[in-house]
Amino acid sequence: MAQGQTAVKERQDLEIKKPKRYQVLLHNDDVTPMEFVVYILQSEFRHSVDSAVEIMLTIHNSSKGIAGIYPKDIAETKAKKVNSLAHRAGYPLLTQIEPHQGE
Repeated sequence: MAQGQTAVKERQDLEIKKPKRYQVLLHNDDVTPMEFVVYILQSEFRHSVDSAVEIMLTIHNSSKGIAGIYPKDIAETKAKKVNSLAHRAGYPLLTQIEPHQGE
């Protein structure tokens, strides 16, 4: 086999993997208004009103809920931004990321 053919074969054997995805979680607290959580879900995660209300109710009833699923760098950026917005508004809303298990 010629040298050029070997290089092509090796490239074909490489498998391209999707980046690991992370879920952005919002945690329930007794201070942050439900309206603020809905606002965050709409403005930062681009949910519709109905979807945002449904996620907010999940957070309220289950102590946390998934706001979105993204590659790690985007999830980290969104979590930091939401934590900052909540802090500036005077709310203790906690946002964290964790590996998404659904893939």
